[in-house]
Amino acid sequence: MSNETVNENTEVTVEVTETPDLRKVTVEEVLTLCKEMGCRLEDKKSFHGVYAPEDNRKALFIGKAKNRMTRMDISGFTPEPHDAVTILTEEAAKALKLGAVRGQIEPKKLRDESVDVLEAVRSIIKGLLDPTPGCRLKARRTKEQREADEAKRKEEVAARKANRARLKAVKERVAAEKKRREEEAKASESTEEVAAQA
Repeated sequence: MSNETVNENTEVTVEVTETPDLRKVTVEEVLTLCKEMGCRLEDKKSFHGVYAPEDNRKALFIGKAKNRMTRMDISGFTPEPHDAVTILTEEAAKALKLGAVRGQIEPKKLRDESVDVLEAVRSIIKGLLDPTPGCRLKARRTKEQREADEAKRKEEVAARKANRARLKAVKERVAAEKKRREEEAKASESTEEVAAQA
């Protein structure tokens, strides 16, 4: 035991350092990191698309949010294992209707505050920039492609209808010719019978 006495007027300050919550990253921080690492960004309606400079059939889709990143889908390749990443099998992605998505980061679902989401994003970007082609599903058709396909389908339907109409007209002519020949044959038989009786 020490002989030190604590004076009642002495203030004791204890410095408490709070560990930062590494799960909480903003969309802007993630996009800045993507730009710094050489990715190509495309702004879509409800998400930000992140791609390699050359198309390698891989992509990251970051949900648009005002502040913190809520979700990132990793499409076209399976990311390296990380505490922040949920790996999806092809069957799981199909069941969730996520196409070629093979991993996700959803910070709100992470329990441990020490999970470094930016570190996971760095690792994922390295996989994105790897020149090995990804497994992305075939691209969706554009509006123009869908409209062209619809116009072609309508033309084919119209052509089939026209062919059926021509075929029907031919059948009707053949039937009329057959009927005319039968009537001529009957008329000629009756003429022959009358001539035979006379």
